[in-house]
Amino acid sequence: MRTIKAMIPFLAILMVAGSSSSADRDKKAAGKADVQRSGDQAELAPPRRSDPFTIESLRAGLNLDKTQTNKMKALVMEYGKERIKKDAALQLARLEFLELFDQDDPDFDKIDTKLKEIGAIQAEAGSFRIKKFMEAKKFLNEDQFDKFKKLLLGMIF
Repeated sequence: MRTIKAMIPFLAILMVAGSSSSADRDKKAAGKADVQRSGDQAELAPPRRSDPFTIESLRAGLNLDKTQTNKMKALVMEYGKERIKKDAALQLARLEFLELFDQDDPDFDKIDTKLKEIGAIQAEAGSFRIKKFMEAKKFLNEDQFDKFKKLLLGMIF
């Protein structure tokens, strides 16, 4: 038990350091505009043109017909909405973790429970991503799906 308590500071650093990685990857993959700071004002930068996960890039790269493009748009929108919810839940859980960890006498059981909650949210987000990916198999032909799979694996790894 004492060894586990000694690992808590290390885990806190990992939680904070890795807090934006999956959200940033998905935001970039979905072609979302980035916020750039210029002096005291934030400006929206245009989406990255070379992003392989914009509808236009997917349509061209996978040679989607109109029906497939519409299905892909719906899939991307549904994924994006759920991703926003998961990102918000993950940010909140991480803040709560830091709040628990920052107490004068941290309660290991509460911290452990919060870590498990964070892990569960991350697992749910990953499962949902794969579920949406597999739904694309229903309307893509084999060649299109293979290309789509390579794009997705390139984003994840």
